[in-house]
Amino acid sequence: MAKSEVGYGKPPEHSRFKTGISGNPRGRPKRRPAPAGEIIKNVLNAVTEYREGGEIRKATRHELRLRSLTKQALNGDARAAQMLLQLYVRAQKRGDVGIERIQLQNWLPDEPGQTGDQKTREYAKQSDAEPSGWWVQQGGNPKRDNP
Repeated sequence: MAKSEVGYGKPPEHSRFKTGISGNPRGRPKRRPAPAGEIIKNVLNAVTEYREGGEIRKATRHELRLRSLTKQALNGDARAAQMLLQLYVRAQKRGDVGIERIQLQNWLPDEPGQTGDQKTREYAKQSDAEPSGWWVQQGGNPKRDNP
């Protein structure tokens, strides 16, 4: 009986997988399909070339659809105008219309020991605004910032 060779790709017989026994009994896991929302987002955010004024430009499909809706609305299409306004209102509610910059002036405490949160709440009470809405839209911590 000859000894089997041992080397690269030829492990010793005692440490080899036994016949009929797999080294990976569960096998490769099945690939999970991507959620429909993610597929739609990827399709709409894909960059596409288009021609404008004789020049080739690039924009996302979502932007091109918005440009098309705007053009139709300006040409008198009431349904396109309604859809465009609905999209605008929905974007405003979600806060993804763009960057909203808030500039504070003279925001020093009114009394010793007063924090910025306390001053904001007092100011909001005077102006009938909800301070927790400001923080949530800007990515603050709603648990900590609620009065």
